[in-house]
Amino acid sequence: MIFRSKADNFFVAIISITILNIGAVTLLPVFIDKNASAAVITIMFALFIVSAGIIVWTAFFI
Repeated sequence: MIFRSKADNFFVAIISITILNIGAVTLLPVFIDKNASAAVITIMFALFIVSAGIIVWTAFFI
C-alpha cells in the first residue's frame, strides 16, 4: 500500500509561484536581450524545462 498525500490549494499555489519565478529568471533575460543567439535561447529554455520538471515531479509524483 502506497501512501499519497493530497496536495491542497496553498501547496499548488507555492509550486506555481516557484515555477513562475524560475521562468522569469531564466526566460526574461532572453526576451530582453535582442542579440541572444539560438544556442543561448535553447540552453535557457532547456534549463527552465528541466528545473520546472524536477520541481513538479518531486512535488506531485514522489
